[in-house]
Amino acid sequence: MYKQSFYLSISKGLKSVSALVITMIIARVLSQNEYGVYRQFILYSTLLSGILYFGIPTAVSYLFKTINKQHISKLFTSTSILLLFINIFSALILVIFRDTFIDFVSKDGEILNYYYLLILYISSIIFFSFLENIFTSNNDGESFAKFNIIYFIIQLISFLYVSFIYKDLNIILILFVGLETIKGILLYFLFKRKNNIKFEFDTKLIKKEWVIAVPIGISFIAQSLNSYLGNMYVSREYSVDDFAVFSVGVTEIPFISIITLSIATAILPTLSEKYNKEKKPLEMLSIWNESTIISALLIFPIFWILFLFGDGYIEFIYSSEYIGAKSIFLIFLLKLPLAITVFGNILIVLNKSKYILFNMVAAIIINITLIIILDKVFSLEGVALAAILTQFSLVVLTLIEIKVSLKVKVKTLFPLIRLCKIFLISGITVAGCYSVSLLINFSNILSFFVFGGVSLFAVGIVFYFVGYLDKIIEKIKLKVRGKNE
Repeated sequence: MYKQSFYLSISKGLKSVSALVITMIIARVLSQNEYGVYRQFILYSTLLSGILYFGIPTAVSYLFKTINKQHISKLFTSTSILLLFINIFSALILVIFRDTFIDFVSKDGEILNYYYLLILYISSIIFFSFLENIFTSNNDGESFAKFNIIYFIIQLISFLYVSFIYKDLNIILILFVGLETIKGILLYFLFKRKNNIKFEFDTKLIKKEWVIAVPIGISFIAQSLNSYLGNMYVSREYSVDDFAVFSVGVTEIPFISIITLSIATAILPTLSEKYNKEKKPLEMLSIWNESTIISALLIFPIFWILFLFGDGYIEFIYSSEYIGAKSIFLIFLLKLPLAITVFGNILIVLNKSKYILFNMVAAIIINITLIIILDKVFSLEGVALAAILTQFSLVVLTLIEIKVSLKVKVKTLFPLIRLCKIFLISGITVAGCYSVSLLINFSNILSFFVFGGVSLFAVGIVFYFVGYLDKIIEKIKLKVRGKNE
């Protein structure tokens, strides 16, 4: 289990690195207009594929635990047939309503030139979407991860070569879709060969899979729409060049989600045990609060570094051509402090999952309303601000639901005062380092790395003397002692 988790973590980390480097390359070799089209391609392939596979991968993980080992072939075949049907149906719809779709998603319609590549890529993602789930459920996540590690290295090398040699969006997208499709095919047949999969069709299993997938899919659709509403709106209402700038400003900071999800995933079983088995809700909240503090000790300093040294970050990742995205970037960055935890996990522990769907629907309504209003006042910056206000509203709503469910006081529910102290200490320390950087004539990129690094080190020292790191250090010492004994 731990070995599988280790390789999967490396695979996901390498995937993030590969995606980051590819973004850096493409932003430099393509024009702003072409980069905007590329971002539209990624946006709608991610959004539509996530909507169309409709929670089936998660349903596979759930059903795998309930079936006998000899019935894996039925699950594999039934899932393949179900996803193939979805693929054929969705591809036909996208082909038949091509012009309507293009008019809806793009103001200028440049993505029309790559429309059939988009359909092929969406189909590939949908059909192979369950492979990671079935590999890991079969305790063979190590094979999946090792394969992906090799794949991401090949992908990175291929993109480096094609991007700098050809500098052509069409060739880059063909490579992108081709590599992903080949990867899916190889993994698909690798699982079939390793597990001696036979063609065994089971209509009852398909129905059961669909019943499980529907509520998960509906929740995911609401979540995805809320996440991408701003991008969709700008893609539809603004030029491709404007969309390129906006997409730079609202792109998530690399690796932050890995940190948050890793901590959230690690403590979720403990939270569930404390609440559901031991009936100790206060202990459950205490563990959640401590994990939130640990995340904040890392995420808050990163927020301040990016806020004050944002020019260098944007120039390093996207080049100086996109420095105009800074105002959007700084607004959207206000979302980062909320990444200290996965607030919805507590609702899952409390068996209040229905609230999550309600919250997502409410967030969509709030987001659409704010986008329409703020776009008229602040233009692109207003669309970014709408996303931030929506996210803050969603967090407040979730905390209220948790408070009402557990009947606890606010100070017991969430460590707001401690978080504010960490936030202010981080800000003052990083601001001090930023003031020094203004006295030295470094380039924006060099200043970001040098003084950003110094800021992180300085914040760590301050945290140590203030005593915020004591519990973490104590836990490390206990683990070392345990291993030595």
